[in-house]
Amino acid sequence: MPHMKSYILLMFIMLVWGFNVPAIKYLTTESSPIAMTSIRIFIASITVFIILTILGITRALKKKEWFYVIMGSLLNVVIHHAFMSLGVSLTSSANAGLIIGAGPIMTAVLGMLLLKNLPTAIQWIGFVLGLSGISVAILFNDNELSVFTTGDVFVFVSILSQAFSFLIISKVAKTIDPRLLTAYMFLVGSVILGLVSFIVEPVGFASIPLNNLNFWMVLFASAILGTALGHMLYNNTIPKVGAAKSAIFINFNTLFAVIGSALLLQESITYAHWIGLVLIIFGVLLGSGTLESLLGKKERKNMSFELDYFSLKGKTALVTGARTGIGQAISVGLAAAGAHVILVGHQDNMQETQEKITQLKGTYETFLIDLSDVDNLGKKLSPILEKYKIDILVNNAGVIYREPAAAHNVQEWNRVLDVNINSVFMLCQTIGQQMIENGAGKIINIASLLSFQGGINVPSYTASKHAVAGLTKALANEWASRGVQVNAIAPGYISTNNTEALRNDEERNKSILERIPAARWGQADDLAGTAVFLASRASDYVSGHVLVVDGGWMGR
Repeated sequence: MPHMKSYILLMFIMLVWGFNVPAIKYLTTESSPIAMTSIRIFIASITVFIILTILGITRALKKKEWFYVIMGSLLNVVIHHAFMSLGVSLTSSANAGLIIGAGPIMTAVLGMLLLKNLPTAIQWIGFVLGLSGISVAILFNDNELSVFTTGDVFVFVSILSQAFSFLIISKVAKTIDPRLLTAYMFLVGSVILGLVSFIVEPVGFASIPLNNLNFWMVLFASAILGTALGHMLYNNTIPKVGAAKSAIFINFNTLFAVIGSALLLQESITYAHWIGLVLIIFGVLLGSGTLESLLGKKERKNMSFELDYFSLKGKTALVTGARTGIGQAISVGLAAAGAHVILVGHQDNMQETQEKITQLKGTYETFLIDLSDVDNLGKKLSPILEKYKIDILVNNAGVIYREPAAAHNVQEWNRVLDVNINSVFMLCQTIGQQMIENGAGKIINIASLLSFQGGINVPSYTASKHAVAGLTKALANEWASRGVQVNAIAPGYISTNNTEALRNDEERNKSILERIPAARWGQADDLAGTAVFLASRASDYVSGHVLVVDGGWMGR
């Protein structure tokens, strides 16, 4: 069964998270809640930093990223964990677990409202069911009419602040690895929580039972398993199984929280709790959009992958030479797959590319860079790298100069190599460093049939394209183990500005068409799908390959 290992891992995470609720309840009974939480989150931050250092993806933050880290720390760590620990100390663990279970509904609905994308009728029904489940579990606790306690309200505020934080995190995730972002938020948040404890808790850190072994065992288990590893593993598993199926597993978190409260704390679980649990489960399925997503998918019995594998939503792609031809087609194709596209060219005339992306309701930003100025290329890339985390790099820009080798102009030789290979290496090196730090990335170099053949009257172009193929394989050998896939596309005879001279030569045009089994010149759009494949997770095990798209030319 596909994803079975991921499903087992998700179930384990839900078990840990579920039992983490009664664990926090126990910790708050033994110490001041905020002081304890400060220590717990600090331990989690150190754990995450150690893991990321081993993985080789730690780095210093840029100035702009610190704003999002601080905002995320306040919402996702300080407010969320402070109110959670305070709330759990003032209500039952079972009640807290049920309120936490409504988190996915609030996140989905809140995100839609803030983005001015109204929830569907089914999602509104799910939202109402989720809140009804919380109300039933709390108001009819002990099988008689009750009221919301201060602790219940605190836990609800905790979940609400976390929902807001996800919206901030989704923005900064374009420039920083979510795991690294989590580590910094934990570290900053734990320090702020410590300061808050000194202000609002009379005894604060003095309440920590230093000689209580059980307390410290539970604290470290909660920090390392429940907070550090739990969040990292969950975020790593979501892309593999899809957000919709992951949301289903969130319900087990709530179930295990209720079970853990009964087993570990001997709390009484009433019929109201179980009825509330059922309502919340249906609320999550409907309110988060999970049910609609699953019903809308037509499962293919003989396919072990889904079309989501080709989705580039949330990714940022940089494409050079994006003004016309192959670069334009690839840019539009990546945008159609969901990527935000950075259009790079040396001429301020990309209106056609921009309009095509806009028609698809895609997003883009344009930067003017002269790739032949290799010495200053790093400086010109800095504004882009400060603003974006590049997930996909397409080195498409290229020039060609036609003159026999015996008379080939040396200045033109150098110009062709600067644009076609030297700039490619500089872009790969500069952006590749960022990708290595983030532990993921896709680099697509545009090679040529002249990466395999000699050509006629184009020695500089042939030399540069042979070099592109070699560089692709060299980088793939070094970076594949770091999560960065480097591949190349070798277009055949494509109808672009570079091949206009051949198409206008009647004899050459005739001989070329006679050799192509497809019996036609390729169009730039023929390469868009290939680029999307190499840019998506569908190609995660493809590395160092030069993929020929030539209508059958090389097979002749």
